[in-house]
Amino acid sequence: MANHPVEQLKQAWYSLPDYEQQHSFRSARVAVALGAKLGMAEKELVTFWYGAMLHDVGKAHVDRSILLKPGPLTPEEQIVVRKHPQHGHDMLAPIPGFKDSLDVPLYHHERWDGYGYPRGLKGEAIPLAARLFAVVDVWDALRAARPYSPPWPDERAREHIIAGSGSHFDPTLVEQFIYSLRDKRLTMPTTSVLGRLPLN
Repeated sequence: MANHPVEQLKQAWYSLPDYEQQHSFRSARVAVALGAKLGMAEKELVTFWYGAMLHDVGKAHVDRSILLKPGPLTPEEQIVVRKHPQHGHDMLAPIPGFKDSLDVPLYHHERWDGYGYPRGLKGEAIPLAARLFAVVDVWDALRAARPYSPPWPDERAREHIIAGSGSHFDPTLVEQFIYSLRDKRLTMPTTSVLGRLPLN
């Protein structure tokens, strides 16, 4: 059964460095909370959760020497890393239960101005779930200790997100996210499915 897509997915997840797994949990929680605040239906929140949790699973195809490198990546290493959204999509696509969760793994590195990857989508051509998650993904990554960067203070991370509004990020979603942070209104929703997920 080792070649079954589900088994391959499990192996990929557990091969990720601990900091990647923890980042996935944290960012998925915040993203789903923001999605609930913005009115996503329960079914959408569930598919969003799985897409967010598995957004970086394609990094299992990236050598650990690159993922754990303490300094800047070479241009060649950057090319390797930038393939992870497609790898993640290709890993999840054969599994029927993830059919509606593919947008976040594939498109979370697209940019509002069209200079992202892997497809170079622009503006609202980027699926909403991916646009929303992109904000949370960067927010959490900046505030966490990574092999190549110490954690940023909240205020510096907040300023970075705001500075990226209209270029990196959907400006409407940045406004909603920053407002929610200041108002402390981001809490995980309780649903029939999300209530049974491993949220810690």
